[in-house]
Amino acid sequence: MKKQRPFLFKPGVLICLLVATLMGVTIRAGESNPLVYHSPYDLAYSPDGRYLAVANATAASLDIVDLRTSSVAQRIPLNGEPRGVAWHENLIFAAEYGAGTTAVIDWDTYKVIKRYQTGSNPTDLTVFDNKLLVTEFNEAKLYLIDLDTAKTIAVETKANPYSITVSPNGSYALIGHLAPDEEDPEKILTAAASVSVVDLSAAAVSKEINLPHGASNLRKITISHDGRWAYVTHTLGKTNLPLTHITKGWVNTNAVTIIDLDKQERYVTFLLDRISEGAANPWGTAISGDGQTLWVSISGVHQVVKLDLEHLHWLLAGEGPEFRDDLARNMIYRSKAEFDRPYSDVWFKIKDDPKNLELLQNDLGALWSAGLMEIIQLPGRGPRSIAVSPDNTRIAVGAYYSGEIYVLDADTSALIQVVSLGEQPPETNIRRGERLFHDATLSQQSWLSCSTCHPGGSADGLAWDLPDSRFGNPVRTITLDTAYQKYGENLRQNIRDAYWVEMITQPKDEDVEAMFYYLKSLGE
Repeated sequence: MKKQRPFLFKPGVLICLLVATLMGVTIRAGESNPLVYHSPYDLAYSPDGRYLAVANATAASLDIVDLRTSSVAQRIPLNGEPRGVAWHENLIFAAEYGAGTTAVIDWDTYKVIKRYQTGSNPTDLTVFDNKLLVTEFNEAKLYLIDLDTAKTIAVETKANPYSITVSPNGSYALIGHLAPDEEDPEKILTAAASVSVVDLSAAAVSKEINLPHGASNLRKITISHDGRWAYVTHTLGKTNLPLTHITKGWVNTNAVTIIDLDKQERYVTFLLDRISEGAANPWGTAISGDGQTLWVSISGVHQVVKLDLEHLHWLLAGEGPEFRDDLARNMIYRSKAEFDRPYSDVWFKIKDDPKNLELLQNDLGALWSAGLMEIIQLPGRGPRSIAVSPDNTRIAVGAYYSGEIYVLDADTSALIQVVSLGEQPPETNIRRGERLFHDATLSQQSWLSCSTCHPGGSADGLAWDLPDSRFGNPVRTITLDTAYQKYGENLRQNIRDAYWVEMITQPKDEDVEAMFYYLKSLGE
């Protein structure tokens, strides 16, 4: 199995490599930041719903948030850069990315009582039936650990294993691979991220389920409570089209794929975007206790989408209303019976023939027009993890760059609580550059960010038809850890060109400077 390049984020406290005066504080070259940044990467509710366990990535800690007092009750130091977390009975598990271990924390004592060796870069994890499952990103493995005997089995997988979940009956696990890893120059043009099915009794991959051509940035998989469906967030690049513009999802859209778990095959892919507004970089997912709502964090545009699963599946099954005899319906005005927005024709086509489900992956207005989506704008930046409380009344969202946890009312979608993980220091250019790198609101109509094509500074595994490479000559996305070594001080102009050509916007000078130092830091 070929080893993969790990994410390029540096674990632990970010070190400032320049002289920067920001918000009245001067940080000199080579000095550490006077305070650490707080960056919630993942979170999980306690069984009683009173607490949250938060993987605070840049502070290298597991933070226990008391939701009754809106404060951090305990901060437990960890190794590396904490990523995935899971709460199991009185134990909390945390993947220590970069340290090669998964920590076990005793809830009663707030102490790390054990560490399991799980490769170099454990990323996501889950616990089921007293077994710990951990994805290892760099070595392309799934670690299966028996918590009673500590027996460990390493299962080889495809490259870039990122997210993991287990079926309700515990018979298999699903692994979401962040990006495709196609080496064949001919096949790169049809590359796509995939989901692996792992037979847990055999401890082996039993099937690969490919997402549509151009799928990448697969961040999260969530299985419905009845085990019938899996929901996968990802981006969807239209790499067969030249990058002449990005409006209306011309070259990149943002999607959820539903997998039929009975058949273990892709059922449908639909878009979270609207016609003139992208939902760039969908990340976390969580399903309500009644199974009727899917919550999705949209990291690039700082939003949460509340999706009506009950009526979505109703429409997908071709059970939508019939308006063909409505004389008021025409190309300008379409009947709005049962809906508060003009109704997309795609639902009529699906009603006629289930094969037309394929049309949804190119329809920017289908879900919005059917009233299936509610968009909630968050006050902070970079929402990633999202979780539903055990009593199904609250939704917790971690905003990575703001260092805050937002709690939403599950019924009204109102923001009802904000918890700060601690004082955020002034942004260095590196931290600011990283934030801008992941911010799609800087692009025209918010369709994509730099991280869309370069997740974590790495590559999305796709080949794009770019104007600077002459149209008709698709080029593979490169990793950015050597960008400074390759371009030196000219990297600033490369950043300007990328914003203008690929994001159709003119960056500010201070933004270019911040991005320059962030990209430089990736290779240090």
